[in-house]
Amino acid sequence: MILDGIDYKRVTPELLQQFISDLGWKKIREYDDQTSVWKSDSYGNAFWLPPCNKYDDFPFVVSKILTSLSQVMGVSPSEFSDILVQYYNDKDLIKLRVVSEDVKKGSIQISDGTKLYESLQTLIEAASRRISGVTKDIRDLFSSDTLLGQTEVGSYVVKTYTPVIYLDESIEQNNIIAVEKKAIGRQILDRLIRRLSIICDIYKSVNSQSPMDDVVSKLVENGFTKNECIAIENLFGNKGHRDWELKVYWAKQVDSTKLDSFIKFDHAFSSAAGKVVDYLKAVDSDKSNVTVEGRVTGLERDYDEDLGTVKLRSIIKGKECTVTLNLNERDFQIAHSANASRSSIEVSGELTETKIGRRTIYQMQDIDELKLIPTPENFEMRFDED
Repeated sequence: MILDGIDYKRVTPELLQQFISDLGWKKIREYDDQTSVWKSDSYGNAFWLPPCNKYDDFPFVVSKILTSLSQVMGVSPSEFSDILVQYYNDKDLIKLRVVSEDVKKGSIQISDGTKLYESLQTLIEAASRRISGVTKDIRDLFSSDTLLGQTEVGSYVVKTYTPVIYLDESIEQNNIIAVEKKAIGRQILDRLIRRLSIICDIYKSVNSQSPMDDVVSKLVENGFTKNECIAIENLFGNKGHRDWELKVYWAKQVDSTKLDSFIKFDHAFSSAAGKVVDYLKAVDSDKSNVTVEGRVTGLERDYDEDLGTVKLRSIIKGKECTVTLNLNERDFQIAHSANASRSSIEVSGELTETKIGRRTIYQMQDIDELKLIPTPENFEMRFDED
């Protein structure tokens, strides 16, 4: 049987050797015609690899190797196929896998399948909004090349191939010209995994005694929206009975050293996810496009973060409050300068106001414009006494 989904013309002997070497197999013999024999210390089995890909039976031989590896290593043939494809592919692969009895045969109701894909796209777009310089055109690229209904034993899989998106070296991106800043597509996927890890840890810590006010506050303060939380809940299925996992297979042509990323959610988390969504649907949350002015009272950014978090003290609806801003590199530097010079900043964008218990959390994530307002020469700083 020849496995589907592989462009066998692009599978060279060198690529095949690199693939099996990365799995931990070692070449123990090579014949004059360059046919090689590979063996694993862990499994004891040996495989021979063909010297070229020009013969008609090459697809069969490769499929046989993958199937044999599957039997020995306990990994499905389709999983090995996906890994092998990424050795010649120029796009990264996001693989969303849901596991439960009702999808065991690899099929799913069309409404459920659509919901899985839409939820994945919601999470990807939300992650993209956390990266500076990501335009609508770039976000639209992530809706392309999607394959639905890939079958694996005991699961249903949604696969999405996403472009790496390198910027031209001559383009200045937020006043930063650096190699790591060019692969915007990879930054989005890294952020996706990171945000899923955060929400997974939050749900993992929830128990029957956990106050929902505290749980929802953690999520909102980490920038999670109601739509994201709904998307997470949808992945557990209508009855909250499905485990699900997301794995990113990086294109090896772009970076052969980058390790694949993986995150798993147990269906036991579905209870917390459902309670969070019910809570967010019930709370008073308003969005409006506004311009606010205020003083920077706090700045925070991890060394490997693209966005920085800024606390802005402002007046909204006649009341003094703190607004949390998620700013890109350029705007974060402006906020830093404003804080250092004790100046104000003016920010325009979408303001989200969420009431949680007695607290109201104000956040502005999609920033349209930010500018510094110089402090008048005769301005005197005043501090309220405790």
